[in-house]
Amino acid sequence: MATEWITYDPDADALAIEFAAGRATWRTVTVVEGVRLDLDRQGRPITLEILDASRRVRPALLGGLPAP
Repeated sequence: MATEWITYDPDADALAIEFAAGRATWRTVTVVEGVRLDLDRQGRPITLEILDASRRVRPALLGGLPAP
């Protein structure tokens, strides 16, 4: 599965990883608290969102990512 883009919003402390640009979200699943996965109608992942990202991902990795 290829990654279309990865962004980090420091104001929201949210990391987003998009796997399929342009597909509509049909359902959002909470993987664990603070981690959500958007799926299309076929159950394929579209976007993975990680909230409170600075607690879950090394800050050095987040600092180099573009803002949305």
